[in-house]
Amino acid sequence: MEATHLIDITEHSGFLDLVSEGDEIMADRGFRIRDLLLERRAYLTMSPFTRKCSWGKGKIANVRIYVEQAIQRMKKFKMLSQILLWTQKPLDYPMMIVAGIICNLMKPLANK
Repeated sequence: MEATHLIDITEHSGFLDLVSEGDEIMADRGFRIRDLLLERRAYLTMSPFTRKCSWGKGKIANVRIYVEQAIQRMKKFKMLSQILLWTQKPLDYPMMIVAGIICNLMKPLANK
């Protein structure tokens, strides 16, 4: 997916409405939303697996592990791998919300 499509999706998804001043957002290389985040006085942290980002590898890698585990929990529902009929389209977002809620009720990924 081209970077411009990712920017459009990010702008129209409502995600940016959840970003507050001082928030730090982690993204992979190619996810060019730094300008959108700067407008909200938030920060973009790029994955340490990119050539540009060599600082903070340990901290970012530790967080990335938990992010990957959370993504795997969502993938277990296999909602995105199924064919969704056009008549079921209004249900896709609520289904993802319910899956996210169930994942959040599971055992925490990290100890505080």
